[in-house]
Amino acid sequence: AEVVKGERADQGEVPGPRGLELVCAMAALAEAPVPDLDALAAASPSFAPRDLEATRSRLRSFVSAHDAHRIACVTSGGTTVPLEARTVRSIDNFSSGNRGAACTENLLAQGYAVILLHRRGSVFPFKRHVDRLDPMDALAGLLGGTEGSTASWELVTAKARASIAAVPGGMEGVSQRLLTLSFTTIFEYLSLLREASLALAPAGARAMLVLAAAVSDFYIPETMMAQDKIQSSGSGGLQLELVNVPKLLGCIKHAGASSWAPELYLVSFKLETNENILLAKAAGALQRYHVDAVVANLLGRHTSEALILEPEHGAHSAIHILLPQDEHGKARSLSGSEDTKVEVRGITELPVTRTTNEDLEVGLVRALTERHSAFLSRGRGE
Repeated sequence: AEVVKGERADQGEVPGPRGLELVCAMAALAEAPVPDLDALAAASPSFAPRDLEATRSRLRSFVSAHDAHRIACVTSGGTTVPLEARTVRSIDNFSSGNRGAACTENLLAQGYAVILLHRRGSVFPFKRHVDRLDPMDALAGLLGGTEGSTASWELVTAKARASIAAVPGGMEGVSQRLLTLSFTTIFEYLSLLREASLALAPAGARAMLVLAAAVSDFYIPETMMAQDKIQSSGSGGLQLELVNVPKLLGCIKHAGASSWAPELYLVSFKLETNENILLAKAAGALQRYHVDAVVANLLGRHTSEALILEPEHGAHSAIHILLPQDEHGKARSLSGSEDTKVEVRGITELPVTRTTNEDLEVGLVRALTERHSAFLSRGRGE
């Protein structure tokens, strides 16, 4: 019998031969040096993005139309992991999408063309200023209500208008230089990320990929899901078995001839709750996947400060993470509860902080575009 994930514990379901085969296959996929995204998609065909060929065409046309400008792709919001094929329940990697939306606004203001790969219903560029209003104040502002509510409405709409005005060409510039694509599930996100990366490849070093989305680490392949709604009857609780999402970050630049976009400037994000391991975890992405820069944040301070980490002198191989050792002198994996700071060598750190009048993302994007300029100059041999 094939295992059906999402069954209640008191129903006594156990993995049959086919279920164990799938678990082993997906585990091997997650650990492969160059994960096979086609294999992941084949295991969950119902969750593939619709009209993928039309999306490819839109991406290629957009990149081609901006072949004289710098171009960026920003991912934003969180991915979901469906628990059922006919999905009622899912596990959500929560992210409002504000960081990605704010980065998009500031990249447009810097003259970039931007592909925004965003979660459906997440915070959207420019509109995010209005979303901060109390809903009743927003309604009152729309209808010309009380003086206090109207004042709040005028304040946030003025911010939205100022953000649009900062973009070269204003609203027309936004319309011409912003392409948006949406996702909900982890399956849609990974497929669209690959398509966007492949579309950016011809732009070479002119392109920047900013991975600000909160991406699920675990998922359930469709072949292992309950087909219909998981019932809540019984008292045995709910047991789920999830497999690791393949680490596709290395596919972008560090997969040899199979790399999706080997020449672009790649920025990833790392959010941790333990300051002692923050640098080590961020440096791991630089070292393992040849990311060009990592934006490192601590939960609770992530809206006010960040660190941009890069390999010193561009040498990824020179990064050394001094992991703690066990009683036999062997390096231990990080547990997340380390009470002393893990030392990292071979990286540069640039702190970015929010100012009184500017969101953190203003300084963050300014710093990233400066680094993209330096990267572009090195790539052209200037």
